[in-house]
Amino acid sequence: VRNGNPQNTSILSWLPPAIFFSLRKSAFCTILTLFALFLGKVIHIIDT
Repeated sequence: VRNGNPQNTSILSWLPPAIFFSLRKSAFCTILTLFALFLGKVIHIIDT
């Protein structure tokens, strides 16, 4: 128990921030892509 416990706590404390960071990163990329597509549509409408 004493041997496996520190490893478990370190993994548990490390995992959520990594998941949160990757989710935040992917969400940011998705928003950026949608914004770029929206901007392209608006420019296209103004152009024609």
